[in-house]
Amino acid sequence: MTDNVRTGGGTAGGGIAGHVGADAAEAAEAAEAAEAARLVGAGDGGPLWALTLYVSGASPRSAEAIETARKICDGELADWVELNIVDVGEQPALAISDDIFAVPTLVKRLPAPLRQLVGNLADLQRVRAGLDLGPVTADRRYT
Repeated sequence: MTDNVRTGGGTAGGGIAGHVGADAAEAAEAAEAAEAARLVGAGDGGPLWALTLYVSGASPRSAEAIETARKICDGELADWVELNIVDVGEQPALAISDDIFAVPTLVKRLPAPLRQLVGNLADLQRVRAGLDLGPVTADRRYT
């Protein structure tokens, strides 16, 4: 099972790169942001977030991880994210290419830095922290 969920339609406003004091660091970061935007189509309204969730069939932990990832992607990341769900039993080559040794694992490719969240992904606060989204506030409620 590979489930590719792309929510599109947002614009690329705001930019991916942050401000760094040195000119060389700014240039390198801008080049990285431009490449990232090109890869995921951010310049034409495509996603600014690229996530891959590796699961193992319909196990309870995999189901919890899928539910948590979809809550986040359908909530505040809607229109900005491409979520791929990969069953490692059906597509082991993808897991091998990403050096996945345990499931569930959520891989955040974009925005940089690359991150892998491994293990119990049922805790929404833990996953949000791992994705650098901050805590859930009153204006970001999940049902």
